[in-house]
Amino acid sequence: MPRPRLHDERLKERLLEAASRMISSSGGDFALRPLAKSVGTSTTAVYSLFGSRQALVDAVALRSAHSLRDALLAATDDNLLLRLMNQGLGYRRSAVENPGMFRIVFTGEHHSDDLLAAQEEIAIPFRRTVSEAMEQGLLHGDRKRILRHLHSGVHGFLRLEGSGRMGSDPEFRLLLIDLISAHVTEKGRKELAALDAAGETLAS
Repeated sequence: MPRPRLHDERLKERLLEAASRMISSSGGDFALRPLAKSVGTSTTAVYSLFGSRQALVDAVALRSAHSLRDALLAATDDNLLLRLMNQGLGYRRSAVENPGMFRIVFTGEHHSDDLLAAQEEIAIPFRRTVSEAMEQGLLHGDRKRILRHLHSGVHGFLRLEGSGRMGSDPEFRLLLIDLISAHVTEKGRKELAALDAAGETLAS
């Protein structure tokens, strides 16, 4: 009778979940021995299933990046400027709720090719929304410049928030409005004003 396979996909998933919890609370600074012990196995399982500690961290970051991408894609508001707002809010929510994981995904010292590709995929929802808003005459200018402006503004805010120098939901919403307003057409300006009057842009 063949021996049961101990290092299987179920154990791999449990290690990923345990590592995710550790990274979310303390970033990538965790030891393998306590991690393995928390799921009732040994460090041998980590090396058997992932190859190295860094490969485990990359696997966790990759899964988190895909989860963030999917969450942003789930913002499907018919109003494109509101959708852009909600995508930005979802982005910050990920950083606030899982700061350690967010740092691993975006500011880790080592990134696999798969993770670099996943980072690019996270930008897809923003690119689609900006492109559609331009097609509908709500935004104008160079698409890459608009996206660069949004990216640098949002990440700048998140870095300051992470250091404790600023950070609140209303502040972030106002930042998003300012970033979007810098590129709206007259039609887009009226759209933003209507959203604001309806309480959409600053709603809790």
